[in-house]
Amino acid sequence: MSKQGFTVPIFIDENRNGLIRAQYFVIENMGSNTPWMLGVNGTQIPFFLIELQGVIFRSFSQDGNFNRPDDFFELFEAIELFNEEEKEYSTFTTLNSIYLPEFIFDIKEKVYRNNVFRMDFDLFRKIYSINLSKNQKQLAEFLKETESRAFYSNEESFAFRAWCEFQYNISLDNNKGEEFKLPKKQ
Repeated sequence: MSKQGFTVPIFIDENRNGLIRAQYFVIENMGSNTPWMLGVNGTQIPFFLIELQGVIFRSFSQDGNFNRPDDFFELFEAIELFNEEEKEYSTFTTLNSIYLPEFIFDIKEKVYRNNVFRMDFDLFRKIYSINLSKNQKQLAEFLKETESRAFYSNEESFAFRAWCEFQYNISLDNNKGEEFKLPKKQ
């Protein structure tokens, strides 16, 4: 467990012969017109933020997990409301990918699309940095030496799948107009 006790939810996207592409939520900010303040040695230094990316590891629920589909809705709604209040629309939530070998997961039978696992933040950070370097040999060596694993989250898996299904149905409902139909073959 990380020193802070934080875990990151990762969502299984694809299993390709034992190499898993998992996704995780990030919040990004492309820049701000409002100065930010950095406190250094009791002094405030103003600066402009150009880019910021952070991993989302908690919902607004009491235990911090995404146990209900509404936990996902509330997260996205809060960010949309923030953008409306700031009138900048530069902050958004998206999914990023991380690649993992199948053996890192505690229950191999559960490694399929839209299932949720939780990974210790320190392990996530190390794998993230190795993924950035694209050094698969280094990743394999590190993972064989560590005892840390990604643990299946049953309740979050059910909630995530229900939220995905709802989002899918919304997209179907929103794309029924004539402008979305394919032209007829001539």
